[in-house]
Amino acid sequence: MIRTRARPKRGGAKKRLPDASQSLDVRSPATPPIGGRTKWQQWHAVVLLFALTRGAYLWDLATSSPTEQHFLPLDSQRYWEAATSIAKGSTLLGSQPFSFAPLYAYYLGAIQLVGGNIWAVYLSQVGLSALTVWLVYKLGLATFGHHTATIAALLWCLYGAAGVLELTVVETTLGTFLTLLGVYLMLPSRGRNLRWPLLGGLALGLACLARPNTLLLAPFAGLWLLTRGTWRARQIGKRSGPVIILLAGIGVGIAPATFRNRAVSGEWVLISAQGGVTFAQGNNPNSEGAYAQLAGLSGDPITQADEATKVAQKALGRRATTQEVDAYWYQQGLSYLRANLGDAAILWAKKLRGWFGSDEISMEYVLSAERSIHPSLWLMPLPFGALLGFAMLGMRRRFLFGKSALLGCIVLTNLVSVLIFFFSSRYRVPAVPVLCIMSAHGLRAAITRSASPLRWALGGVATSLSLVSWSPAYRLQEASFFYLLGNQYFRDGEHHASLPFYERAASGRPGDWKIHHNLGEAYGATGHYRKAVETLERAQQLDPTQPSTARALSYYRSMLESEPR
Repeated sequence: MIRTRARPKRGGAKKRLPDASQSLDVRSPATPPIGGRTKWQQWHAVVLLFALTRGAYLWDLATSSPTEQHFLPLDSQRYWEAATSIAKGSTLLGSQPFSFAPLYAYYLGAIQLVGGNIWAVYLSQVGLSALTVWLVYKLGLATFGHHTATIAALLWCLYGAAGVLELTVVETTLGTFLTLLGVYLMLPSRGRNLRWPLLGGLALGLACLARPNTLLLAPFAGLWLLTRGTWRARQIGKRSGPVIILLAGIGVGIAPATFRNRAVSGEWVLISAQGGVTFAQGNNPNSEGAYAQLAGLSGDPITQADEATKVAQKALGRRATTQEVDAYWYQQGLSYLRANLGDAAILWAKKLRGWFGSDEISMEYVLSAERSIHPSLWLMPLPFGALLGFAMLGMRRRFLFGKSALLGCIVLTNLVSVLIFFFSSRYRVPAVPVLCIMSAHGLRAAITRSASPLRWALGGVATSLSLVSWSPAYRLQEASFFYLLGNQYFRDGEHHASLPFYERAASGRPGDWKIHHNLGEAYGATGHYRKAVETLERAQQLDPTQPSTARALSYYRSMLESEPR
């Protein structure tokens, strides 16, 4: 009997004997251990930084005047009044389709219903932001690993605009959390169970109710789920089920607003009927890339829907439905763009300038103004330009293709929505967590010196250009913020406290008669009659047609003449 020698299997790994000169338990000194204890220590640093920055800002606001604590300008006031109506039993909020994103109003209404005040809102939003930090970490972990994820979470903790918005009665914190939650639930690491696309779609649907422009993300999310980020048609036939489930989840999230609008008005309005007015506000001859007040509208968000309807019906010469009013304002914006293609290109460039710039301006807050009132915000010093520059270093193909491509889609759709409507720092914030992840990877590339000279050049140019304030709108908006805060102090009867804010507003907007009028009234209310007369005379020079200024000027002139010499 002949015994043959067994052949080794093809592809089998050959066993290698250890080198006698090497130990069997050698750990490379270039690779530090990242065991559980080290990871937890780094995560503790994130928690500590978040607690420090938010705790200091909360304390700063808590020790300020009640007027500043309860300051509700523009959209904040509209949301709060709608929430008050909900808490009092008016759950459907009238007989017209929503003219604002409804989810946040019901969120505030639920807090008021259980007896919560504005501080309960602030604390709940800080809690949502803490969950956002965790989502930033989890998304960064899925993309680049633990160290990059930790840096990304730290960067989010240091971003000042996010901290301000947590203590502002606006929907941004809620919308950002829901958007990231939807993306996280859709991650491929969760396997093929269809409940994850359903839950992810539901979260994105709710995000649409908080920020309707999130709808732009829905087709990208469906296409990404269909192709897993490869964007290749050959993958489409195999994954249609999860996409249908995802879209169904988004539909379920949006459905309450749609059916409510149908029930109260008889019109099929998907979420809200303010898109046309918002589009016209960002695309008109007076627009500089940010919000621009339309002729016939006062700029008050509470009365905006009624004013927009009156203007549209007057132009149409008949009564119009909500959808017809919305279509009218869309047509106004489109007519301007079509008739002025050159100006439209310049306008889009201004919107891009705003999105890529570090000026943190919105109708409800201006970061530089907030920092002058609350110095604790300097504990969150990270400018957008720094995020942008390091994101250039950290930009990789995986943000365009593969499982992380959906993160890139968040930034893309956010940028597109600004081009369609107008720039506001508040609208850009949902894209910032993704930029934190990109920037964290860029920081690691900078530390390890793996970034190419070209990327260094691009990052440096992007940061430098971003940090320059190119738009005069920043100072004008800062002055408007001080004016609104001065109005709040004056309404609360704190006339002396209103003066410094009115004075700063007047120096920032020297051609605004309304600011000078209110400053003159504040001088008069505090007994400074000479200053009141001088300021009201200036207001009258700016706009001689205002009867209120003439009446106030006459009154304070008589008060000045009656003073003992």
